[in-house]
Amino acid sequence: MPDEPLVMKHEQLEALQSHLVPEERLHAVLDCYGVPTSFVGITDCRLLLVTKDKTVLSVPYSRMSSIAYNPGGLMSNPKIKIYLPEEKKLELGFEGEERVFLAYRMICAGVLGKAAPRSGPGVSS
Repeated sequence: MPDEPLVMKHEQLEALQSHLVPEERLHAVLDCYGVPTSFVGITDCRLLLVTKDKTVLSVPYSRMSSIAYNPGGLMSNPKIKIYLPEEKKLELGFEGEERVFLAYRMICAGVLGKAAPRSGPGVSS
């Protein structure tokens, strides 16, 4: 179904359900690696970052000033860097270049107020 979010683990989806506001649409729930964030929920208006100790951090797209995509390399996983006001930065690491690129495209769509892509090169939803 095209309206179903891309979900890696069902228990992560369940953990985020209560944090969604009415009419908010969840696009994806993805694992994060090598950062304090355990997994991330990508919605139509914000990111929901869940830490290893189960803290949920909400970051609205309107607070993001720029986004950087790094496909990784031989010794590093792909990453997204999100720059916030006051020179603060979030770094999200993912397993698999296609997942990080899809997450990057979804976040860019949110920042630009566009519909989130449901798939990308090498990714099936």
